[in-house]
Amino acid sequence: MTFSQDADTAIGMTCDVLTAANLNTTAGGEIAVAAAQVFAQRMALGAAAIADPVNADHAELLKIIPEKVTAFSEVSMILWERSARIVQHMSDVAIQEWATAVDAATTMAAPADPGALAEAQSRYAMTWANRAATQIMGLTLLTMQAQYAAMAPVLRATTENAKRLKS
Repeated sequence: MTFSQDADTAIGMTCDVLTAANLNTTAGGEIAVAAAQVFAQRMALGAAAIADPVNADHAELLKIIPEKVTAFSEVSMILWERSARIVQHMSDVAIQEWATAVDAATTMAAPADPGALAEAQSRYAMTWANRAATQIMGLTLLTMQAQYAAMAPVLRATTENAKRLKS
């Protein structure tokens, strides 16, 4: 890879991470707003049920626990699947780094003069720094995407509840 390609990759990955952060922040804010609305409406339903148990909205009150169980069951499955992706990514990186270390050791054992050895060391140090930064960004992106995917069932449940309870 050339310096220009490395810079393009870094810029692209940074944009992807910032986009994922924006999505996570937006989803988190939407969850907070919807959850506050649901909480307030369900507190009113609970207070009404205490005041008049016979005429309480039992159907709505019975939905509270199953909706949460469903949403958080989906979250656990998403996190399990996304965790497997992250582990696979980390394994791939470890294998690539092992191969690179073997190549570096072989290359640095070959030079007959100190100048060639210094050049090989410098080249591997520079490429290592680039790989490390790229790997950190890649792992950051995977975790942020996992967070967003895990929020989706909670976002869906809270917004659906807020809309239903407003009616």
